[in-house]
Amino acid sequence: MSGRSYFRRGGFATRDEACTELATVHKLLEAAQLAVDPATARAAIGTAVHAAIAAGRLLPDVGQVRVRIRRGLPPVQAITVEQWLCTWLDERTDLRPATALSYRSLAETYLVPLLGGLLLEDLRPEHVRAALARITTDAEQTAQHNAERHAAIAETKRAWSRHDTVAARAARAELTSLPGFRRPASLATVQRIRAVLRSALSEAVRRELVAVNVAKLVRIPAPRRARPLEWTPARERAWRETGQRPSPVMVWTPAQTRTFLTWITKHRLHAVFVVLAYTGARRGEACGLRWDDVDLHAREAAIRRQLVQVGSRTIEAPPKTAASIRTVALAPAVTDALTAWRRLQNAERRAAGTAWVDTGLVFTGANGAALNPAAVSDTFKHLVREARLPPIRLHDLRHGAATQALDAGVPAKVVSDMLGHSSITVTLDLYPATTDHALHTAANAIARRLEH
Repeated sequence: MSGRSYFRRGGFATRDEACTELATVHKLLEAAQLAVDPATARAAIGTAVHAAIAAGRLLPDVGQVRVRIRRGLPPVQAITVEQWLCTWLDERTDLRPATALSYRSLAETYLVPLLGGLLLEDLRPEHVRAALARITTDAEQTAQHNAERHAAIAETKRAWSRHDTVAARAARAELTSLPGFRRPASLATVQRIRAVLRSALSEAVRRELVAVNVAKLVRIPAPRRARPLEWTPARERAWRETGQRPSPVMVWTPAQTRTFLTWITKHRLHAVFVVLAYTGARRGEACGLRWDDVDLHAREAAIRRQLVQVGSRTIEAPPKTAASIRTVALAPAVTDALTAWRRLQNAERRAAGTAWVDTGLVFTGANGAALNPAAVSDTFKHLVREARLPPIRLHDLRHGAATQALDAGVPAKVVSDMLGHSSITVTLDLYPATTDHALHTAANAIARRLEH
């Protein structure tokens, strides 16, 4: 910008407001005299003032402009929240691939649409609060729509079972009018969204792009961790009538788990699900297990790595935490399943011949290649439906193993080591309550003491 610069802005409610705005412009331009090159600083400030007036934004903060000039920085930094998030994410090469993908997904799905157009220096706590409130409101509406769809599906099934075609068609029509199923953002997701923004702004503060990390000034309720509930007969009946799960985290009873493992005895991946159900290993840990880490005679397996799904790619990575590197004991049923699986795998190796991919992994595809962890979850979901059992996620086999171990009286420290938790506190926080059977046992024990 060269020569004389003119600024024009209207819409002020009073003359005093206009005078205050004009005085701010004068102070901003006067601050340029603090710079080593006042002319360049003045031009930059003038450009920023023009841009703010054109966009209807607040003028740059005089105090921040002076601080930046004294520190030898450009007087204004016209970078948007979206631009900074992209820069920050590109530079976070220290993140695990799955974590980097999660951060980018949260930024692109939530932060950029709601905050991305704001200048980084203009971002205020009220902007962040409004964005998080919007996400929460949308999640509540999505959950309500999902519940309505579940109810319509259940009513359709009941109507068809009564041979009531009129009611069935009405329920189907209602179902058609509803939005499709979507996964709502949980309170834990909202916390992660805020955490991503807070981390990005912390780096912006370190680089003196902004003076304050406004995300730290915004408080939201801490999420209540969903604790596992067993699929008792009463809960299963209610689910079959309404389609509603009592909790996001459900586990099978021992009888239900036995039913499932018996149902899939002939399935190719039977041994995978046996390992998960008996050891509480994570999906990626089972998929990343190598034969070199398995000692069938000692009935032990060393967890040293995992396979992680990163978008459409499957990569090998270290376990989730340092505590996740551990040795798990294998029950006889597990070693029997692994022995049978090894025979099948050797037969597949011979059949594949030169096409066999020698990965050394325990669980592989028919050509020896690594399994896709997401595909294992999909297979599990399909098999659960075929077995007509109440639904659980594949990860809930891990929760089930922990719940049953604690219910059997296994010390929490041993369960914590088996699961690879970083501390016993994590285990007790996840599984503070035992099964309904254990609670009834406790109630009966108290009754016996009081009544005899």
